[in-house]
Amino acid sequence: LLSQWIDYASWISYCDINQDGIGDILITSKEYDLVTWLEIDESGEVSNTGLVSFSLYGGQVVAEGDLDGDGETDFVSSSWENDMIYAIYSVGNEAGFGRAVPVFRTNNVTGIAVLDVDGNGTLDIVAGRDNFVFWVENSATGWILNENFIIDGEISGFVDLAWGDLDGDGDNDIVSSGDSDGKIVWYENEDGAGQFGFPRAISLSSLGVRDIKCVDIDSDNDLDIVSAETMEDQVSLYLNHGNGVFDEEIVIASEWRVLSIDSADLDGDGLLDIVACSNWGDRVLWYRNLSDDGFSDGHVIESDYDGLRSITCVDIDGDLDIDILCSAGANDGLRVYINSDGIGNFNESCQLSSGSVGYVDAVCVDTDGDEDLDVVALNSVYRTLDHYKNVSDVISVDKQERVRDYRESLVYPNPITSSSIIRLSTNMKNIRGANIYDILGRLVGNLSCDWASGSGEVMLFGDVDLPSGKYFVLMSNGSANEIRTFSVVR
Repeated sequence: LLSQWIDYASWISYCDINQDGIGDILITSKEYDLVTWLEIDESGEVSNTGLVSFSLYGGQVVAEGDLDGDGETDFVSSSWENDMIYAIYSVGNEAGFGRAVPVFRTNNVTGIAVLDVDGNGTLDIVAGRDNFVFWVENSATGWILNENFIIDGEISGFVDLAWGDLDGDGDNDIVSSGDSDGKIVWYENEDGAGQFGFPRAISLSSLGVRDIKCVDIDSDNDLDIVSAETMEDQVSLYLNHGNGVFDEEIVIASEWRVLSIDSADLDGDGLLDIVACSNWGDRVLWYRNLSDDGFSDGHVIESDYDGLRSITCVDIDGDLDIDILCSAGANDGLRVYINSDGIGNFNESCQLSSGSVGYVDAVCVDTDGDEDLDVVALNSVYRTLDHYKNVSDVISVDKQERVRDYRESLVYPNPITSSSIIRLSTNMKNIRGANIYDILGRLVGNLSCDWASGSGEVMLFGDVDLPSGKYFVLMSNGSANEIRTFSVVR
């Protein structure tokens, strides 16, 4: 167990945040308004928890990339509660992360990506929400969005986006799907500088698209589109002729409520096959790419897997063939299916989780630097971040102890710039308030209890108009004291 009480965690990813050569874990929580990271040391232990941002008011989706060109990992996150996209900048490996910088106000962003849209070498933001797909330019003077950056203003029920060079001209184009109108469309980056053309239809009748992948299915060096179409109960393929002109839909499979898909060469023949998970059918299947003959019928990997949520192709046992990792939101939790012979014959599942446990997402990462892949997953039942360490040729469960609480005592925003509002989150028991002191030890304000959660977290709040400087917050419950510092920059 890496971390406990990750209430309403909505997203998990893996990257080397502090540039130490070892991957770390990034998490968002919608309910508790934060983006946080867990630092993993070379032994696989969590040596520190670091707050990326605690003032996003419902962090929903996140993408990572070096936004300011300083060689460090920054983040972009959307907030569902205060309708804002934020850029969160790293301020150095020791200092951690600065405040969340508002980029653009827009509501209900459900898809976000960081990529170089205009070809100038800096990473821009592409985002999607109901009725809109747009991009925000990362310029020398800050983030810029104007009417020319609206990619599409009429896509109904935006769900997912993907990107890649669909027309072979060397720049990034955008693909999006709409739940309400059944559209999958792509937008040509016409000048390589972010001037997008009108939406070009890939499909106009794909209801309930929940997942899109841009992959070269037919090995002709251009990107095709594979989609999971939940309301149509099917997996579909759209072949690209090389210039962004797509064939009619090819139905690869009819499967009950497909939520997630992935693509990899499962049988070692050099062609990309497709895997899918059926949420209502409780099945995990793969479809062999037969080249000019299309795809085979589904090879059933699993037929009794309740509540499937996600599927990922990954070489979990290090034998140079592709295995399958699945997560389920019901009691069946996490399972790994080992490709036993490299040609798509899978062993019975390796059940990673035990008991009545569900997971909303999972990633494969080398958490301990031993050159094999471990599994880190968001537990939807106990609201924890769980760690399954790869301790043999086939991943097995290494019992984990709780490392530390997900939320330590944190003052936010920090530094405080324009606002007089100060918030503090703490797990200190029996606390009902805190005092604020300046560097001379003078009492300059106080915080009072705003609310307490069932997990033991207490939220303190104060409206104190302080001048620029460094300040200390003293918390006490009568038997123990704790001090946190923060800065005000006016």
